[in-house]
Amino acid sequence: MSTHRFVPAVLWGGSIFVLSSRSRLPQVPGMFDGFDKVAHAGVFAVLCVMLLFGARFPSGWRAAPWIGLACL
Repeated sequence: MSTHRFVPAVLWGGSIFVLSSRSRLPQVPGMFDGFDKVAHAGVFAVLCVMLLFGARFPSGWRAAPWIGLACL
């Protein structure tokens, strides 16, 4: 398994870590109640897709079900 496919996931995870360490995030105009929950789910869904891409073995997607389950 090649580790260079995990670089986007590591960078994305680092961005999540940096942004989550801030006490206040910039406000987006037109936000609705619960927007933070939708954004949170979306950010981690992108991370999950990146991890699935990184875990793809040359012989196929054998690890995909396990990582998909871990993302839940």
